[in-house]
Amino acid sequence: MSQVTCSKCNRAIDSEEAIKTDKFQSYGSEVKGYCPSCFLQDVEKGFDNYEIDNCVVCNSPLVLQFDNEETLSLAREDYTVHFTCKKVKDAIERDDQAEIERLDKEDHDWLIVYTIQPNPEEPDFG
Repeated sequence: MSQVTCSKCNRAIDSEEAIKTDKFQSYGSEVKGYCPSCFLQDVEKGFDNYEIDNCVVCNSPLVLQFDNEETLSLAREDYTVHFTCKKVKDAIERDDQAEIERLDKEDHDWLIVYTIQPNPEEPDFG
């Protein structure tokens, strides 16, 4: 099993464990590998390259939609990170169906970003 070094903490990790990212920069930017803990720490603040804003409906912060394990799995497998309005996530965690429906009707924000920006020239881009 090959190993890589985390670009942030310099810890050696198995290559299958690493999350590759261009840190939300433009297509063609340098891709680096991160250990799971450094990735989770930096992704929530957009790697200081991308502003993870607030919900325009309620001004609540956009937060990671899924738990750490699912967030890491999606980042490794399809190179995406999912954010949602904190109020929506809280309602889902409480399994409050009435609140979920109300928030859905209000159209609270969500955001999906790529860990590695795809080629905008590709036909399936977007």
